[in-house]
Amino acid sequence: MPEDDPDYLDGNIMLGPNVWPDNLPGFRESVSGYYDAVHQLGVTLFRAFEMTLGLPQGWFDDKITKPMGQLRLIYYPSQDGPIDPDQIGIGAHTDYECFTLLLQDEVGGLQVGNRQGEWVKATPIPGAIVINIGDMLMRWTNGEFVSTRRTA
Repeated sequence: MPEDDPDYLDGNIMLGPNVWPDNLPGFRESVSGYYDAVHQLGVTLFRAFEMTLGLPQGWFDDKITKPMGQLRLIYYPSQDGPIDPDQIGIGAHTDYECFTLLLQDEVGGLQVGNRQGEWVKATPIPGAIVINIGDMLMRWTNGEFVSTRRTA
């Protein structure tokens, strides 16, 4: 949000301006451009969810005016050989938002838990984005869409 956003100025700690590094030329512009494109993809996905649920187009609009969307630039190095449980990048969890859009590199490593409680590799596909349903969309759809299960 911009520094003059009324909710931010009223003290909403969940909204506010980004903090950017000063010494990375072009970083802010590149990351902001990527975020804007992914945000638009999210809006398009909401249209698909509306159609799938039989809702009128735009039903989600008033619910996503100030999304809690976050862009995390995370790099997990590949783990060769036996996996040390103390070195796992992130453990089993559900995503709390409506959905997560994940762009993997060619190394991959992401696994998702299926409904049988098994871990399944999400093999990277060049140019593809993994979409995980989050807890909020599961709640909003009364379980029609299910968030990624905890299986560990």
